[in-house]
Amino acid sequence: MLDHTLLTDVLPSPDTLFSTLLTEVSWQTMLHRGGPVPRLIAVQGALSESTKGAYPIYRHPADSLPPLHPFSATVALIRDVVQERVGGKEGVAVFNHVLIQHYRGGADYISEHSDKTLDILRGSAIVNVSLGAQRTMTLRPKKEFVAAASNEENGEPPAVERIALPHNSLFVLGMRSNMRYQHGIKHDNRPFGQKSVEEQAFGGERISLTFRCIATFLVPRSLPASPPLDVDGGEVGDSEVRFLIYGQGAKSKEVGAAHVVPLPPNKLEEDEERKAVEEEVSAVIRAFGEENFRADSFDWEEWYGAGFDVIHFS
Repeated sequence: MLDHTLLTDVLPSPDTLFSTLLTEVSWQTMLHRGGPVPRLIAVQGALSESTKGAYPIYRHPADSLPPLHPFSATVALIRDVVQERVGGKEGVAVFNHVLIQHYRGGADYISEHSDKTLDILRGSAIVNVSLGAQRTMTLRPKKEFVAAASNEENGEPPAVERIALPHNSLFVLGMRSNMRYQHGIKHDNRPFGQKSVEEQAFGGERISLTFRCIATFLVPRSLPASPPLDVDGGEVGDSEVRFLIYGQGAKSKEVGAAHVVPLPPNKLEEDEERKAVEEEVSAVIRAFGEENFRADSFDWEEWYGAGFDVIHFS
């Protein structure tokens, strides 16, 4: 049984929310493998309620992580609806992080992938809110999952799913589906006039907000440090700020024993220290790759359990 579903008509005044987000969000370009990804990016999040100054960090393949800003007013409103619809009763994990993406037209896309769960609270769901032009998400079963299903008695291989994500919709992706499928949004280079009314809406622009429950945190060694938190640049004002990392995806699971985040290899002068950091970067990238292509055989404890402290992958 798979655990993904689509809900529609979830937000009040969705047209206003879309237009407000266009100007309210601090859009940035994110680099991956030396080039810009084909969409604009922003990251927002909430301070930890238990540790002063701690911010959630979600690590995924990218040359650098965009700075994390506090939830803006409009994003906070949307987050509250998501929390009510998906988070459920009090005590259930809180959606404390959102990756916001602006698809400026049909040429913008995201390649098929599985979300990397190193820092995502185990057992929680991933929620994507769509505003603007309708785009189609592809859910493609991984080869390992197809082979396993085909080998079962009377088993039929799972099919590729193509799910339209209309304006004002909410897509819930559970961990089982994330493990067995890759998801993505292909570029759509059809002439604008050949697209449906829903696809032409808002001039073809779409904003997606992917909410996650993050269980790994950064805290500046020198407080106070005010948002935005630029974990890649490592500077706030004129003084260099180093960060501590702790939680599910880090080597230290508790804040009291948090480790200092290693500097990028190109900023380390000692050969031995640089080599150790490079090896850790290689290990986390390999683990990301294993999760991207394995299905039920992916062993979270084997690949992620010991944790990683690096946050710079380029």
